[in-house]
Amino acid sequence: MAARLQAVRLAFGKVVDHVMAEVKRHPNEVFAGSVPYLMLAGQLAAGWQFGRGMLAAIRKLAEGEDVGFVQHKIAVARFYADHVLMRLPGLRGVSEADIEITISS
Repeated sequence: MAARLQAVRLAFGKVVDHVMAEVKRHPNEVFAGSVPYLMLAGQLAAGWQFGRGMLAAIRKLAEGEDVGFVQHKIAVARFYADHVLMRLPGLRGVSEADIEITISS
């Protein structure tokens, strides 16, 4: 989970840098790439919340509390990391490509 979140956070940072570099000169083009940017931001925030929940669940599991429930919390967080977060760094390229394609049109 931590490695996947780190990769997404770095990709998001690069997109933000790209947006900030282009928005004053090409605002409409930057807005054209906003959907993948917003998807990246929203799913990064969701991953952060899943990570927080996973850490809490691991603590509860160590304490022996509600073992079945916390095992499911951990499994859901891992699923999100492996099936959603894994794909998100690719949205960086999509967002930047949308901006560049629109600028060059």
